[in-house]
Amino acid sequence: MKNINADFLNPESGYSYEDLYDPRRLKDLADDFDKFFKKKNMNKFDDFSRYRNSNGKGLSDLEISNILIDSSFILSEFLVDLFSLEKEQTKFIKEIESEKKILDFKSVFQKKILKKYKDQDIQKFNWNELDSFADLVRQTAFTEHDFNFENKNDEEKYTAGFFLELIEIEKNYRWFYAGDKFAPENFSIPEEVKIKAGKIISSLKSAGIIKTDGKNEVQNDHDILNFILAEMEKWIIAKRTFDPNVKNWIIYKEPEKLDFNHLVKYEHQDNSLKEFMQGSQDKLRHRLGFKLTDKRMNKRQVLNEVDYCMYCHDREKDSCSKGLNDRFGKKKMNPIGIELNGCPLNEKISEMQFVRKQGFPIASLALVIIDNPSVPGTGHRICNDCMKSCIFQTQEPVNIPEVETNVLTDIFKLPYGYEIYSLLTRWNPLNIKRPYPLPYKGKNVLVVGMGPAGYTVSHYLLK
Repeated sequence: MKNINADFLNPESGYSYEDLYDPRRLKDLADDFDKFFKKKNMNKFDDFSRYRNSNGKGLSDLEISNILIDSSFILSEFLVDLFSLEKEQTKFIKEIESEKKILDFKSVFQKKILKKYKDQDIQKFNWNELDSFADLVRQTAFTEHDFNFENKNDEEKYTAGFFLELIEIEKNYRWFYAGDKFAPENFSIPEEVKIKAGKIISSLKSAGIIKTDGKNEVQNDHDILNFILAEMEKWIIAKRTFDPNVKNWIIYKEPEKLDFNHLVKYEHQDNSLKEFMQGSQDKLRHRLGFKLTDKRMNKRQVLNEVDYCMYCHDREKDSCSKGLNDRFGKKKMNPIGIELNGCPLNEKISEMQFVRKQGFPIASLALVIIDNPSVPGTGHRICNDCMKSCIFQTQEPVNIPEVETNVLTDIFKLPYGYEIYSLLTRWNPLNIKRPYPLPYKGKNVLVVGMGPAGYTVSHYLLK
């Protein structure tokens, strides 16, 4: 148990731990948030006030979404200051910046490189030769990318980083030597790019990698860079087939096509007994007593799901939240007859994921709690109606429950993370219907049954 005392909040805030449970002090906190908001951005505060005073009437769904997103960033900043979490928030931002390289390269790999080699027989590639070439390139020309060859520490991250750098350099030389419709007029290669390219070319020549022996004859620096990039593309394609250590790399993850006639994957162990089926061995999870068997997604996998999301709220197509309608406005049915109603709470899913992509989990949680204060009981535990109604209907949907769970656990891992979650269930300026609880009125209510419905109605009655 943490030792909670009056000093765990920012001492300049004027609030103590006990104040976070006092309705009168929570009203004061709401007033202080308004003052903070005005000081940070008066125009956006005016938009928020207009939304709050009108209770959303007269505003489109898109306008409300944008107001809530903008306000959630301010609320996050307010809470970071209140709980003195500046270092932790900076870490979240750096985490996003670090993972962005992988996601950016994944897009390049799947949209360009994968398509380029889709008709080739990868088994015929000389993997050992390609892998040796890749090692020499990385160790001679990209030494600043810490591949840590001994233990392969996060090789995916560093592979993405050096690939993006190599692609950018080759692009500059291609624009200069061969021209390109995207190249500016009178384009010249930036000096810093020339310096890096010179280092790459000279180091590879010194190592004997680049030769003009007729087999790989080159004419100019662009030819050399193009040759290196082409070989590295073959290597990254072959790596998925020949290197068992990369099976969980995000860059290789492609959404599976949905087959509603075969939603559950199974195997036949005995071809003579077709009725005997069992799940795929790689999906098998052994139960040990009452211990949890789900491993959950790691942070990189979660951020990949966040990146996969289309953020449909900006087109008012966020079917994960509102349901999927046909052109007549009626709810669609999927091929197995399930009505696609979306989240039963109309949770701000697209907005939550958009904000999380920027590196602000507190803002994400505040958006979730507007409609779902009992988020620890949902997430990847009990509900996937949002996934069923995801805009991706013919391929694997965004794993929204895993994202939601990760947003919550991100907060719980913070210093006083539970207190932040707990506060947001009682006090949340984004919840314009009940931003803070009313004082106790002297009435008691007995709620029978403490399932999701029971503890949720208890929460609302307490407010």
